[in-house]
Amino acid sequence: IIVEAEHWKTNQLSFYPLYEKANALLQKPSNGKIINSSPEAKKRYDQYIEIYKEIKTLEAKADIIKYKIIDAAERSEIVKGIYTYKMSSPSNSFKKAEVEKNHPEIYKQYLTLKKDYKSSFNVKNKPSLSKFNPDLYQEKNSCKLPKDDIEERAVKPSLKLKELHKALLDIDCKLAPLRWSEEVAKTHLRLLIRMNEGIDNIATHSRVIEEKEEFDSTKFKFDHPEIYKQCISQSKPARKLILEPGRAYPF
Repeated sequence: IIVEAEHWKTNQLSFYPLYEKANALLQKPSNGKIINSSPEAKKRYDQYIEIYKEIKTLEAKADIIKYKIIDAAERSEIVKGIYTYKMSSPSNSFKKAEVEKNHPEIYKQYLTLKKDYKSSFNVKNKPSLSKFNPDLYQEKNSCKLPKDDIEERAVKPSLKLKELHKALLDIDCKLAPLRWSEEVAKTHLRLLIRMNEGIDNIATHSRVIEEKEEFDSTKFKFDHPEIYKQCISQSKPARKLILEPGRAYPF
């Protein structure tokens, strides 16, 4: 583990200057031009697509294992050392659209015009799991995590649950370097795009400065506490699966 960690540390440090060079391209808006592809761009694109497919395949397998874990635990809310699957607490959120709708004149008083820099990077024609691995896609879709009929109990992990948990942790170990490789592949494409808007049929990297209206909800709450309360919406509780990132039990 230590040797592998040192390997990735060295890898990341060597990549840092390249990443900084790519981030320097974020300082100005892109020029709107879509340039023609090149052999280098096609090579980097193909590398990215292969990494992307590997990630989507492993993510689908992880989702299937999560379902199998819940099923093997007979829908228990907690398996000690493996997961908790409890209901989240409802949270409050302020709906400024309600102020705009019901109190338009007051709403305008709390608007300020600000310049906002936006950057979006997108790789073209990413294949869907349903296209490049339809069988896995169907299996994943048949393994939806149950939301109801969860038993409020905590159980100890069985051997089967431990094996499933290990399989999930093994996937996490494979995903981490793949996601790093995905970031490296994206960075190479960004450098090839330079200050352009994108490369034809490869990727786009839009960088624009927009003027947008910003609502000062903090000041509004202080000045109009009663109206603010009327515009609070409460979310519904929902189940959230929290898996242990390590193995805190003997195998």
